[in-house]
Amino acid sequence: MNLESIILKFFHDKSNIYVKDLLFSLKNQSKNSKSNSENNVTNYIINSDEFNNYISICFEEKYCMYFEKDTVMITKLKNSFIQEVIKKNKCFDIDQIKEYIKDNDQFNEYYYKLIKSLASLILNKKDIEDKEVFEIIKSFKTINLEDYFNDNDNAERSLQIINDILTRFIVEKFDNMEKNTDEILNKIHQKDMEHFIIKHQKKFGKHSSINTDIVRFEEFIQNKRNLIDIYFDIVYNEIADEYFKNITNCFYNLFEREMTVYEYKNIYTLSKHENYEKVIMNYKSKFDIKYKICENLHLLYTNTSLDIHYFCKIFFEYIDENDENYANNVINVLIDTQIYKTTMIDTIRDIYLNQFEKEIIETDIDYYYSNIYREKLNLQDEKLISLILELNKETNSFVNNINDIYEEVLSRKADDTEIVEGLNIYRSNVKLDPSYYIKNTLYESIEYNDVLKTWIVNTFKLSKNSLIYNILRYILEIKDSSVKRNKLLLEELICKEFNL
Repeated sequence: MNLESIILKFFHDKSNIYVKDLLFSLKNQSKNSKSNSENNVTNYIINSDEFNNYISICFEEKYCMYFEKDTVMITKLKNSFIQEVIKKNKCFDIDQIKEYIKDNDQFNEYYYKLIKSLASLILNKKDIEDKEVFEIIKSFKTINLEDYFNDNDNAERSLQIINDILTRFIVEKFDNMEKNTDEILNKIHQKDMEHFIIKHQKKFGKHSSINTDIVRFEEFIQNKRNLIDIYFDIVYNEIADEYFKNITNCFYNLFEREMTVYEYKNIYTLSKHENYEKVIMNYKSKFDIKYKICENLHLLYTNTSLDIHYFCKIFFEYIDENDENYANNVINVLIDTQIYKTTMIDTIRDIYLNQFEKEIIETDIDYYYSNIYREKLNLQDEKLISLILELNKETNSFVNNINDIYEEVLSRKADDTEIVEGLNIYRSNVKLDPSYYIKNTLYESIEYNDVLKTWIVNTFKLSKNSLIYNILRYILEIKDSSVKRNKLLLEELICKEFNL
């Protein structure tokens, strides 16, 4: 029975730390159990802390693609998913989570309300038939939402993308594709928005979750629509249209671009206390410096240009800090993006190939990347090559140690899989010394019993199987494990016990 192949039925990532921990636990368990069936192993995995931690992470990630984070609901759905899907199928596929979530009643209820509200806003329809709503939900369920994401999209952006997709479904449904979607969206009039906000707030309350979704929906529209959205959401009935118009015009004349929704929030708040022209001028002086710093860092860490909207949304909160703190905060954000990880891993591959004229193995990539991530190195950092050379030297030293241990205990070199397992032990935070840890595992392995058998035959020149196995059984029953590993002492004890 291959324990690793059974474990991998429940984990999509072979190198996952949980896989290693489970494999170690199950190997120890198998030594103490004579009837360790595949069914027992499967049940052990499903009920293990490792698998429950792993599936909790997976479930939250997929749930938050479709809904705002709700810990209680996530736990409830996860537990029912384990009972109804995993325990029934005795395996786990991460894509099953999305299907399970979409088949849940909560999904239909949530998207029913959202589509109704979106249709009312986009098409000025007081009501749409339930049949039409459920047809849109059905179409939405068929798409692979992850295809619409970029590397640096977060949970908030996920909800914006969903609103974008639903809007297009609604427009296609009720306008028969006669007009381009963007043209229709651009015809949403300010008075229509005002009418919708007033009506919606009266019915659901100003801070209702549905209202939040509608506001988020507006963010994917062109920037003018964003400003209208934030205008009604934040300062509704507090300022006149003329004031709003003056702020945006002043900003455009100075920056030669339209103001983003994130900038408007800040500028309006400050303008309550100072003249808006002064506020915008002060902001311009900071913006030019901070955007340039961020633009350079963004290129160094992601090899891509910096989008104004992304800059204002992600880095706006740091813009008043001094240059050094600001740069550090920008770097901390950039190294946690998916595009940084993907691009840096490609860079590691290229450097490794150029330095050693061979491809780096997958298990080494994650380890090299984690060290580079910890150092916060950019794609062009001079330390990259020296760190990779250092890590390669360390890896070769570990491999030599692993092979020496296998030669000492099992009289053979480690195979590729065993090398990978050994490297993971050397690179992990094992409490014991890694060499001792590996050696101890090998001495307790079934293969070491074969080594002992061969040693018995060669040392005592025996050919009778019954005597060979009696001696082997005698060795295995010795409680002091250190004795079983000391061949000289064993030879002395066996000679005395069996009169050899």
